[in-house]
Amino acid sequence: MKGKIICAFFGTGKTYMNKNYPNYLDLETYYFGDRKDLLAMAIKDGSRAYGYNVLVACTKPIIELLQDNDLDFVVVLPSKDLKQEYLERFKKRGSPPEIIKGLENNFDKHIDEVMKLNCKKIILKSGEYLKDVIDQIEKRNCLWNIKIYFTSII
Repeated sequence: MKGKIICAFFGTGKTYMNKNYPNYLDLETYYFGDRKDLLAMAIKDGSRAYGYNVLVACTKPIIELLQDNDLDFVVVLPSKDLKQEYLERFKKRGSPPEIIKGLENNFDKHIDEVMKLNCKKIILKSGEYLKDVIDQIEKRNCLWNIKIYFTSII
């Protein structure tokens, strides 16, 4: 069984999915450092060979790596107007002040950067988490097997 590859923005619930759903694997991409070949192989094997739904960080380099390796994936990120909500999420989960400050300074830039990329996207609304759109991701699988990239799925 082929799993999904989901690039999810910070604070959307990747860790929650990993802890509460046995078929979801939160792959911490920073462990791979500059070894993009190993990261691509781990993502591909996790989803194709072992059938896990692989969760990775939603960053431009990760998305480009997936595209360069012809891997089918979806991006899940918040609407740009949810900056304050995401800052509150980080505070509630006890993130260090420097992480919160980094999010505060770079939220808009990061969202804009990802939105410009040609890939399938699901935009979260206020109060939504990754778990709230998982059914949407799984139900759209038949459409995603076709190599067409959507700019947004809402």
